[in-house]
Amino acid sequence: MKIACTTLVLAAALLAASRESHAQGAGKKTSIYPIVITIQKGYEVQKDLAFKAALSAIAENSNYSYEKGHSAFHGAKPSQDPLEKAEEIYNQAFTKYDDLDLPGAVELAEKAMEKIELGAAYIEDLTLAVKILHLIGACHTLNGDLNAASDAFLRAYAINPGMKPDANTYPPDIIDVFDAVGQGASEAGTGGMSVKSSPDGASVYLDGIPMGVTPVTIDNILIGKHILRISKPGYQFFGSVLKIEKGKTKSLDAKLSEIAGVSRVLTEIDKLPGLIAGGMSSTLPSLNTIAKDLGVDQLLVILLSPGEGQIVSLNVLVYDRAKNDYIAQRSGDASSTSDQVLLPKALELSKATLVAAQTGGETGGKITDITPPVIGPTGGEEGKKGKKGIAKKWWFWVAIVGGLGLAAGGAYLGYAGATGQLGSSGPGGPGGSGDIIIEF
Repeated sequence: MKIACTTLVLAAALLAASRESHAQGAGKKTSIYPIVITIQKGYEVQKDLAFKAALSAIAENSNYSYEKGHSAFHGAKPSQDPLEKAEEIYNQAFTKYDDLDLPGAVELAEKAMEKIELGAAYIEDLTLAVKILHLIGACHTLNGDLNAASDAFLRAYAINPGMKPDANTYPPDIIDVFDAVGQGASEAGTGGMSVKSSPDGASVYLDGIPMGVTPVTIDNILIGKHILRISKPGYQFFGSVLKIEKGKTKSLDAKLSEIAGVSRVLTEIDKLPGLIAGGMSSTLPSLNTIAKDLGVDQLLVILLSPGEGQIVSLNVLVYDRAKNDYIAQRSGDASSTSDQVLLPKALELSKATLVAAQTGGETGGKITDITPPVIGPTGGEEGKKGKKGIAKKWWFWVAIVGGLGLAAGGAYLGYAGATGQLGSSGPGGPGGSGDIIIEF
């Protein structure tokens, strides 16, 4: 009997240990990082959109994480996520609002917005910032200070004009004021900014929207505060809060801080467009080096091929470092280079490819034999509906540009190794958000 009991106890212990080990294994995420490849110059914004979609797809999949590669490219995160801290303070502010303590709610909401501004270099999704501004505007409206309410609502409108105050949270009068501010936004006035960086060729995002690469001039910006983020692979993120004044253009020259240890990654990324001419298998050695140096298990590779007019072909693949091969692939066309069309298409394909890689789903053929995609009809009806095959153009580009350098897919999220300061408080450092402009 003792032997039987001992056996049962041992079996139970082994089962518990097995379950714990399985739970730990199930919680481990596959590290992956996006690489966007394009041959033709002049598509930096579209490349940024594809990269943004890839990051979003990875973030939405609980089995994957991009943090390791992001840190390697743009420096390690600070110990405390400013977005998480801002959300914590925002929730406290909202509690004050529910208790009708409007001054207390405004005070806390403004502190939450400060956290967003201090994290200008790191925060890509500004949804929380819009919610905070809606809360500030609502409190000022209820207090009868329509000027202050208009300032908050105008800034929220500039970041995301399609995001209104929540009708389940705020009374109709608040939403009416927001709508009135939005309708009169064009009368508020606009200004501009001229952005340079050292080195140049860095991606510029204004309120989370890609605006091209440095040097770049941005016109028709609504007056008020805006969040600027600058990203270049191999350099720490740079962020700033800019105040735009009517009829004026602000000049900004961002000094980017280089991150040691990623030069070989950038060199290998530069090789990829030319290597594709020899077939996708030709890219495997470079991808292996990139994945190894970034310390990631896989790479989400997006091949962006612009065609005639606004057509863009997307080929999305997952490269696995252990297998040294592609393990999943999806492709499709976007009918426009605009963010409203390209971004959701790239997101859709990225999500589907990640699922295929995870489940071992169909890849659509031997991936290493993929040739540059063809857009539109390839037979006698070529040119129908304004689309033309671009296979010949692809090879023409490769023949002409050969080893054309690729600006690496700039990371849209991540944290700079040094943080800046807003006004006279907080730590400062090069490449962080220390160069925050609060007055023009």
